[in-house]
Amino acid sequence: IDIVQEDLFLHIRVKNDNDSKNFSKELITKKDKENHGFGLKSIKRIIDQYQGTYSIENNEEYYEIKITLLLK
Repeated sequence: IDIVQEDLFLHIRVKNDNDSKNFSKELITKKDKENHGFGLKSIKRIIDQYQGTYSIENNEEYYEIKITLLLK
């Protein structure tokens, strides 16, 4: 996890190993896919609230989420 403030922006980067052979772009690795995904929904709501942006990279080796928020 990296968190850096640059002027009026807060940059957050979370990177972790992806130990799942069957990865999904939604970052869901649990068997019960129907009851997962609320974490990303919450992140998207916060990003909208603070006029931010995000990107997700997910492959067989790792997943990485980068978030930038505008500080007021």
